[in-house]
Amino acid sequence: MILNSPILIILLSAAVFFLTMLAVEQRKRIKKIESELLSRSVVSGKVAEQLAPFLQEFRDNLRNFRFIGSPIDGIIFGDDEITFVEVKTGNSNLTERQKRIKKLIQEKKVSWKEVRL
Repeated sequence: MILNSPILIILLSAAVFFLTMLAVEQRKRIKKIESELLSRSVVSGKVAEQLAPFLQEFRDNLRNFRFIGSPIDGIIFGDDEITFVEVKTGNSNLTERQKRIKKLIQEKKVSWKEVRL
């Protein structure tokens, strides 16, 4: 019978092997593309952080903004209020550290420290 043929078994084994190899290569390509997209996203986010104070959406006096960069992007020193600023683009979310900082600020656990040398 043809189903028991050693040639058929060899051909099917070879087909499975080659399909598996193709799948592995496809997964590698997908991972590379995902990595490149993530890298572009990070770079565009960094650019947005730098440009945000100059954009109309910012709506604050640029002279009052100070860029920090990490773990938050900056601080606006207003006449009656100090505002911590984090710029996000697309679907990006706050990091766990940024969430903790936000919570501390909302709970008014902010203090002043003066260091004299």
